[in-house]
Amino acid sequence: MPEWYEVFEDERGLRETRVGIGQRAVAFGIGGVLLGLSAFVLPAGGGEQVALGAGLLAVASAAWLVQGLREIRDRVWCVKVSARRVVGYDLAQQRMAVDWGDVDCVEIDRRGVMVRGRDEAGTPCRLRIAPSFPDYTALSHRFVEYAEMHTRPVYLDGRPWQLLDLHAVYPFLAETVPARGAEEGDGGEFVG
Repeated sequence: MPEWYEVFEDERGLRETRVGIGQRAVAFGIGGVLLGLSAFVLPAGGGEQVALGAGLLAVASAAWLVQGLREIRDRVWCVKVSARRVVGYDLAQQRMAVDWGDVDCVEIDRRGVMVRGRDEAGTPCRLRIAPSFPDYTALSHRFVEYAEMHTRPVYLDGRPWQLLDLHAVYPFLAETVPARGAEEGDGGEFVG
């Protein structure tokens, strides 16, 4: 029997990522051209500062390119989620599949939600979904639901979400969600 997946896609994010890669490649190319031009200026005399500046610019643009490509590599534009696994497709259309039993944790922070685990080959992998992803809230809830079903840890800003005091994080909940133990009359805190 075939497995049922919920599919979430971000076509706009895919286009923006491609543009971002192009911009980073152009910046790296400009840095390389400046470095090459400084090589011609240096023999003419007095170009040491120009060569040093161009070299620093080329190194900075290379670091920026590598950092951007690393972020882009982890980011997916298409996610398929089922009760058995999560499958993501990155910019290069490479498939990353992680069974929920092989998930190390689900992390939620200001940069989005990330599933860390091991793929089918046992290689460590990360699937990052940015907050700008369409249906981000529904997808995040689905990740938390399946992670809990498979007893995988869920972290919110680096802390296990079960240990967070919701009233401290979201004060507006005090009116609608009673503190844990308050219904029994012992005045306890609502933790999760």
